[in-house]
Amino acid sequence: MGEAAITRIDGSQGEGGGQVLRTALALAAIAGRPILIERIRAKRPIPGLAAQHLSAVRAPSALYDARLEGDALGSSALAFTPHGPVRAGVYEIDVAAAREGGSAGAVSLVLQAVASPLALARGRSELRLSGGTHVPWSPSFDFLAEVWAPALARLGVPIELALERTGWFPVGRGVVTAAIEGRAGRPLEPLELVERPPLERVTGRALAAELPASIPQRIADRARKLLEPLGVPLDVRPERVKAACPGAALALTAHHGPWRAGFGALGAPGKASEVVAEEAVQALLDFEAGRAPVDRHSADQLLLPLALARAPSRFSAEASTSHLETTAALLGELGAARVAIAPQPDGTALVTVEPLGLAPALGEPRAEPVRLVPAEPPASERRPARPPRPSAPPALPDWNLVATTHADAWREALGVLGRYGRVRRTGYHNVVVMEVEDPRAVAEDLARRIAAEPGLMNFLSRVVPVESAFDLGPLEQLAERLALAFAPFLERLAHKSFHVRVHKRGPGKALSAHELERQLGERLLAELAARGTPGRPSFDDPDVILVVEIVDDRVGIAAFDREERARFPFLRLD
Repeated sequence: MGEAAITRIDGSQGEGGGQVLRTALALAAIAGRPILIERIRAKRPIPGLAAQHLSAVRAPSALYDARLEGDALGSSALAFTPHGPVRAGVYEIDVAAAREGGSAGAVSLVLQAVASPLALARGRSELRLSGGTHVPWSPSFDFLAEVWAPALARLGVPIELALERTGWFPVGRGVVTAAIEGRAGRPLEPLELVERPPLERVTGRALAAELPASIPQRIADRARKLLEPLGVPLDVRPERVKAACPGAALALTAHHGPWRAGFGALGAPGKASEVVAEEAVQALLDFEAGRAPVDRHSADQLLLPLALARAPSRFSAEASTSHLETTAALLGELGAARVAIAPQPDGTALVTVEPLGLAPALGEPRAEPVRLVPAEPPASERRPARPPRPSAPPALPDWNLVATTHADAWREALGVLGRYGRVRRTGYHNVVVMEVEDPRAVAEDLARRIAAEPGLMNFLSRVVPVESAFDLGPLEQLAERLALAFAPFLERLAHKSFHVRVHKRGPGKALSAHELERQLGERLLAELAARGTPGRPSFDDPDVILVVEIVDDRVGIAAFDREERARFPFLRLD
């Protein structure tokens, strides 16, 4: 297909992020049209494709038999050329495999990107997606199952969803299965939803993975207490789940007759369970104070399926967001639908979608499954295993506390720390690690003991409890992965002075602690500036010190404000 047939899209328009990529690729796949997305994230502090966007473009391209050019970190342009119609089939997608270095890429964003094209295909599609199910900046599985899937069913696209395992930031490794029965090119059903039916009930789940049972219970108790004034039945249940790393969340669903609205909040290191509940409940209460039936997160997600409907649609949205406006503009630019967004005096938005008859080419269902999962490298390319250091165990367990003892006080230090759990030696002089139930509680108790017995510091050089830990991964992507890992900390850095301190044991000369501190600091400052809450670097008693502890192939992170550094004399961060 020649250059003249390619549709060029400005990737910096509107919200200027992943929404442009996902919507444009889905429409291009349905229409069988090659596109070139230019100036990707050009207005962002760090322009170009970021790791979280790669899964959103690589995974769908495998489903569409498409050729991708420019799918690399930092790329400012992406060419997408479909080589055939969208075909139903069996697909296995590891979202982390589509990301440089892996991690908790959002399953929900990939599923939403492929759902509409597969809904128009001929035959049934079955998907198994691995990655993050409850991660920042994306709908949670609970939102998909309780709000998004019922909405699509109302449009004639029933989706069967199941959660096999939760996946949390930064590790992911959750598993979701989905089944979509294709409509063989038949348009979807339109939607008329301007008036909101009365609130009938509120349901929800307070989740905690690899955390004490008290955490989901506290979240659920606080949520129920705050929701009681609504005067409707409440079913908010605490639930502990298995996962590859810790995480917590509250997902709430407001049931208005046949329509639902969803609200949620994620836990973060140092964030109280009650605050998680308050954030989600406040979003629900704000919604209930208005009259619109469609919540702000569902509004933009409805536009693409409604552009494929057999007749015009209308709905009232809680608000007009940048995601809604960006998707509306793209639908018009690619000839899929005319979308009008009319702001109302009460702050809501009346949205009208007029489809322009976009019809897909139909192919036969695939005979063989398609798998986008990590491939085992050829034997000739496999790196030999690194022999263990003398006197060091072959592998360290997961840990969330690292300590350095004084050279001649190992037994005494073991006595001080041993009351909190098993102390494990590393291959590094006087460095030990521990996995404890609550690292901050250990720090508080140790501080009280040292206040009563100052001599305990004669045995300990430093003790650092970490708030999150994960595998080291490729060194060239560590700065970006750390920036993502510190994302939940950004609220604590807003308008504050800070610096980053890296303590490394193991990666060798390939990793410069000083360079990593500089790169990570610059990324966090750029993100704070983009949020309108600028921070500033300071090495003279800053408000916050961010800590990165590296021991062999494991990384732990934490943040300590000025008051905590004074209270915990054993930190010795600088």
